[in-house]
Amino acid sequence: MEVENALVLFCASTRFVHGNAQGNGRIVLYFYFEEADAGLLMLIARIRGQMELARFHPKGGMADPRWN
Repeated sequence: MEVENALVLFCASTRFVHGNAQGNGRIVLYFYFEEADAGLLMLIARIRGQMELARFHPKGGMADPRWN
């Protein structure tokens, strides 16, 4: 999936990442909890479309968003 218009917010005190983007005509929302090394990803098809939900565990953690 090609990701466009990504916005990543990082809260250093809680090590929490939240963001949104667009990809393949869908809205992408995600949350990642660094301490648990786990996150939640939602793919939404347009404004009132169906939503797909997935949990994820990136091995080795996520890249530091301050360097993106």
